[in-house]
Amino acid sequence: MMRKLYICCLIAAMSVFALGASAQRDGFYRMKNVATDHVANISDLTHFAPNVTMEEAYTLPGTVADVAFEDVTLSKLVIQNVDAVNTVIPFMKEMVLETIDEDRFAEMKDTMILYVASYMAADMADLVIPLIQNFTYEDFQNYVTNADANLYYEDTGDGRYFLYVKTPKFPLNAGILTGYLTGIANGYLDRLRHRIESLMDMYLVGRQYLKPVAYSLANNIYFDDKLYLIEQNDNTYGAQFGFANSKNISQMGETALWNLMPVNDVDYLAVEGQVVDNDGNWYSSIALGFQVQLAEGMKAFYLTDAVDANKSEVVQKEIEGDMIPAMTPVILKLNGPSAADNKLTPIQMDTELADPVYYDDNGLKCATDSLGLLLGFSLDAPDKRYYVLGYVDGNACMVETTQTFFEANTPYYFLTDDKKTKEKNGYLKFVSEINGITAVTANDMTDDAVYDLQGRRVVNPSKGLYIVNGKKVVRP
Repeated sequence: MMRKLYICCLIAAMSVFALGASAQRDGFYRMKNVATDHVANISDLTHFAPNVTMEEAYTLPGTVADVAFEDVTLSKLVIQNVDAVNTVIPFMKEMVLETIDEDRFAEMKDTMILYVASYMAADMADLVIPLIQNFTYEDFQNYVTNADANLYYEDTGDGRYFLYVKTPKFPLNAGILTGYLTGIANGYLDRLRHRIESLMDMYLVGRQYLKPVAYSLANNIYFDDKLYLIEQNDNTYGAQFGFANSKNISQMGETALWNLMPVNDVDYLAVEGQVVDNDGNWYSSIALGFQVQLAEGMKAFYLTDAVDANKSEVVQKEIEGDMIPAMTPVILKLNGPSAADNKLTPIQMDTELADPVYYDDNGLKCATDSLGLLLGFSLDAPDKRYYVLGYVDGNACMVETTQTFFEANTPYYFLTDDKKTKEKNGYLKFVSEINGITAVTANDMTDDAVYDLQGRRVVNPSKGLYIVNGKKVVRP
């Protein structure tokens, strides 16, 4: 139930990035509320709101969406590595069908029949009750499966947009009675509002910041209507997403309107310096859900899973070129501390890049959930020792952390089992080799020599997966 509520709210929140194809083309965008100038940001499954300024958005990957447009809907909406249109919405349908099984469906029918019998004129109730009784669980399954799952946009004619989803019609095809039944169903929803809020109070324990969003969603859903995305201000939690239906959208003013902000050299995405070494070199770390091209002068590295815990050393490998594939946690050597000097140009997911064949040994990790959504996470593995980018003795390195929560898009490294007990210094130095084994670059892999996935040359390879001339090869 809680997961289903999260997903429902997330879908509506993610639709904030949808805008018109008439004046726009596919690409990367941010969304800014017309009334407040707040930019929408999604950092994980439960923290999403139009609550950052444009200046703050420059260094927040959760403000950037990869969008593809059709006539009035979106064909793609990827944010933090998840496509709301093609992944989250189908997942939500599955959750509805799993939550409402045949027994629960029968209970719902009985409740509706009782309501009709109690509040409808007898002659009309005699017509309606058989329709409800004849509506089978299979009918319900088909209704959910075939429900409109599109995200819509509506151009106001001045470059500003309404964003909405369509709520389904009442699922009984009864000719002239359909409209009447929809009214009955919506009336029934009105009577359920207080019960819905009571359930939310129970399920949102410890997640109170979701209550304004959830209440707004529950209080605006009607059958055969539109559910518009707005910005609302909560006295306790500040700027939040909210919803308005066709009955009250006119009262929302510019809080229901959104501007499209293309990610470009002016409204850019970038990283700021995190640590600086004794030579004045600045470093940062990042993990993104989309491919990026580095600004000139920047370099990217990953850390292999070849670690010598006794010496507190881990191999650092430089990535060839200026392209970083999606979902590749990296350490970045920067042009300086300022974000303006370290811009990242997003590359759409269908753009071809060279296959990063030797990244299988990347020991850096980034947290995702079951859908693949990049998110913040809490440490819950006492058998692991976690490291993040830091600074020791004048050098950038991976420093053991005692923090209990990692922000979204933050790479980390960890040791387990005997390795964590051997490492005593609380940090891992970056080196180009361990125990005489030199880190291999792409240029080293073009001489017909055979290397394992750790980048070590193999003289007499047995069966298995190897790298030859920079490509993965299976030896039979």
